Amino acid sequence: MRLRTPINSLAGDLTLNAPAMGAGGDTGLFTALRYGARIVGSPAACTDAGFTASTTTVVAPNSAMTVSSTVNNFELLAGSAVPGAEKTVCFQLVLPSPAADALQGKSAQPIWNFTGESK
Repeated sequence: MRLRTPINSLAGDLTLNAPAMGAGGDTGLFTALRYGARIVGSPAACTDAGFTASTTTVVAPNSAMTVSSTVNNFELLAGSAVPGAEKTVCFQLVLPSPAADALQGKSAQPIWNFTGESK
């Protein structure tokens, strides 16, 4: 996910909120999933290797779907004549092994949102 502030904006601190389950998703699968979020250098760096190499953790890998980034907030820089510098948040979503056979063929639709506070 690519984020930045618009032209003529203030800087702000963002918090990644725990994902909500989208309509039609399976509650059992959603609950079984684990996720993590890290800042990477570019959208092209949002790969398994890029995620692992990143040292800027927003949400620790293998976190339950109920975890928000309450401790690991991150800043978006102010925009002046141009938008603020872009930040790329890379998500890792995993189903830990062993997973229940009943989860096969199910779908989950995590919906992430951010809360921002200007500085």
